[in-house]
Amino acid sequence: MLETLYNHDDTEERCGLVLTDGSIVEIENVAQEKTDSYDMNPMAVLPFLEKKVVAGTWHTHPKGDPNLSGEDYSGFLAYPDLEHSIIGWRNGAVAVQTYRIENGLVVVCA
Repeated sequence: MLETLYNHDDTEERCGLVLTDGSIVEIENVAQEKTDSYDMNPMAVLPFLEKKVVAGTWHTHPKGDPNLSGEDYSGFLAYPDLEHSIIGWRNGAVAVQTYRIENGLVVVCA
C-alpha cells in the first residue's frame, strides 16, 4: 500500500503517518529544503499522537532509493515506538524499506 504513495514526478519529499487501523495520512512537509528532507507539521501530527492511533511514519525519497540518511536516522530516534518507512526508487521499481528502533539503534525490519 505504501508503494502507491510514490510518484516519480515528485520533486519534493512527501511524508505522513501510518495509523493503527492501517490507514495512511499525508502530513504537510514543512522542511526548509523539501527536495531532500522532510519535517512533518507538528500541529497536524499532534492530534494523532494524542489519540494514540499512530503505528508508524512514512516519507518519500523522490528519485532516490529508500536507504536511511543521517537525517532520517536521527529523526526516527525521536519516535522510538514507531516503525518508519521510506518509499523510494530502486532497480527500476518502487521500493519500500521499513526501520524500527532496537536498543537505541535504527535497524532494518526484515
